[in-house]
Amino acid sequence: MMKTSLRLFSALISIVSLAACIPDGQAGSNQQAVIETMVAATVAALPSVTSQPTSTVTLEPTEIRPSPTELPTETPLPTLTPLPTWTPIPTETVAPTATDASGPEIGKKQGNVNFACVVLSRTPQGIFEASSGQDIPVAWRIKNVGVRDLEKENIDIGYISGQKMAIGGILFDLTETIPAGKTGDIIITFEAPKTTGSYTTTWALFRGSNSFCQFSFSLVVK
Repeated sequence: MMKTSLRLFSALISIVSLAACIPDGQAGSNQQAVIETMVAATVAALPSVTSQPTSTVTLEPTEIRPSPTELPTETPLPTLTPLPTWTPIPTETVAPTATDASGPEIGKKQGNVNFACVVLSRTPQGIFEASSGQDIPVAWRIKNVGVRDLEKENIDIGYISGQKMAIGGILFDLTETIPAGKTGDIIITFEAPKTTGSYTTTWALFRGSNSFCQFSFSLVVK
């Protein structure tokens, strides 16, 4: 820019100097026209002033930060329902088998296919408390579970073991026939011993010399 101004100034000085050289006869109106023409030619001959390009400021691109994506709210896991406390099922306690005071034979099948019985009950039950010399009638209810009838003519009631205290002896006839599958009663009357203490007597049904159905009785003499 500075160099262009100097050139223009030098050109103007030259024009003025040339104008001074114009003959006086041509001075006046022509002189002015000549000067304007020379100035115009001089200006035209000068290199066009090219304006310096305006420096372009390259703007750094604004960093566009993406909006943070909002993380989804964590869905809480469903609360587990606690399992009910396991209560162990109590083991069924098997009551100890009590000594059957009516006799260990109660409810048991005895005998063989042809001649057999089950003693269902006894009266009186339990261990009987007796006075010295007391008469005690005892009845056993039995069921014939054999295939043969228990005929009173062929079946006897006989002593096996224990205290001999039956009134009338140690062997008796069956008082009634008990058909197969039926029930009947065996009755014996005992006399309590004279001496205090505990006593047991055991008896059975006999067919000839073979016993097949046992039953017992216990008492205490006070």
